[in-house]
Amino acid sequence: MKISQKLGCCIAALSLSISASADQDAAPYNSKLDAFLAEAEASPLAPPSYSLAIANGDKLLYSRLKGPRILGQDSPLELDSPLYIASVTKSFVGLLAARLDAEGVLSLDATLADEWPSLELPAPIDAAGITMRDLLTHNFGFENDPLVVRTAYVGGTSLADYEAILEGSSVSIEPGFSYDNLGYLIYAAVLEQKTGRSWHDWLASDIFQPLGLASASTKPSEISSDKIALGNHYDPNAKEGWTPAKAKADDLMHPAGGLFVSTGDAVRWLQANVTRKVFADAIYEVAQTPYVKREKPKKYADMTCTGYALGWQTCDYAGHRVLYHGGTYDGMMIFMLYLPDDDLVVSSINGARAFGWTFGWNAVQQGLDYALGLEGADDKAIERLAGRVESQLGYANFRGRIREQALRGATMAGAAKLRQDLIGLYSSDAYGEASLCEADGKLTFKIGRFSAEVISGPDGVARIMERAYGEPSKLKVEYSEAGMPSFEWEGGQFEKQAGKACVGEVDQSR
Repeated sequence: MKISQKLGCCIAALSLSISASADQDAAPYNSKLDAFLAEAEASPLAPPSYSLAIANGDKLLYSRLKGPRILGQDSPLELDSPLYIASVTKSFVGLLAARLDAEGVLSLDATLADEWPSLELPAPIDAAGITMRDLLTHNFGFENDPLVVRTAYVGGTSLADYEAILEGSSVSIEPGFSYDNLGYLIYAAVLEQKTGRSWHDWLASDIFQPLGLASASTKPSEISSDKIALGNHYDPNAKEGWTPAKAKADDLMHPAGGLFVSTGDAVRWLQANVTRKVFADAIYEVAQTPYVKREKPKKYADMTCTGYALGWQTCDYAGHRVLYHGGTYDGMMIFMLYLPDDDLVVSSINGARAFGWTFGWNAVQQGLDYALGLEGADDKAIERLAGRVESQLGYANFRGRIREQALRGATMAGAAKLRQDLIGLYSSDAYGEASLCEADGKLTFKIGRFSAEVISGPDGVARIMERAYGEPSKLKVEYSEAGMPSFEWEGGQFEKQAGKACVGEVDQSR
């Protein structure tokens, strides 16, 4: 039966994969959206687990949850299963900032120079011209890759480390909107220095508790193992294909991407932003007002975003006003949005990064089309499903080809010597200690909690195979007069240390 035929009927066999309240019967498009998602799920590369929920300000209209909480286990993903939501965390911090501004705790108009007078950023960066509002709207004119990477992937970075990293590794960029985690890291550091309380504590007391978000947690170690849900990796080069991702460690949770929340509480969060209950209307207004304009509008298929508020992109979908934020991390892809003028919210949390974008965003758009009653919604369903398997297989093959190309490079002249030269221990002013050592037959770059395979190639270039999608990073290796290799990675310079070797190896550096 074709999808165009399926969309017009109810598929009773799918009822076991649906978890929703009784109010779901109020949505007339249930069967059509079920059929669309069932067809999308038929791809072998669809996320092993996901949730999609649609609600108005008062009740859940539709939900569909598929797959296990953790791949390989029997426990199903449920409405109260906490999932990692990555950069959507910014929207929670944004509302917190609006509340703290209203209460006189930390003004959005306070400058970085006012609040952190000891911080000496490299010229031409001017801390006196950067406000807390600028930090939260990605509009402050500099970047710092080491601080962003350390907090998201390396770990072990305390607030006490921030000042030295900011002073030593910040780089001026063109003024205007430039999306990054950095502004939220700095805002939270200022808040903690000013009040003596961390962003974790502020969110728990001033956002989670008042809004009744019982599942929300910024510390994965405190989530029960029989509740937490994990994402999934797909490796086209591995026999098993899909494998469960690890839970993010506590020291990798940060204010730009550090929150677990259930699908049910994600809906409650979005509903609160629509109904503007609990907090004063003026607080929500401050959080939802766009303060910076994108020079070039960002297209997400049928949605266009032109501005940024406090943790929300401001967008248009078929003439309807949308506030949206997405997020991604190892094994996860998340989309959350609400339409304040239409009393509508949508949460899409997908347990896959590589294929979660197409699957999850198509689910969001189809849900919007049906919920808004847009003309041509059935035709859009057919269009979105057409060729999806071929597209996903094409991407999987692309990832396979990247590795094949890297391995071919490893057989070329100079690659073997480069590999041998790279083995050893390294030091970086921006990152600290790192290693490039043999592990399970692979050359592995390890720094803190981060590790990735490195494949050497010709012309002094190695590839670090850490990317979940897209091209791997290239390490251009240079040598000192003493013959010691060094390379740049994510804004930090790494230099091999003489007299130090990997465990079980003899140092042969000269």
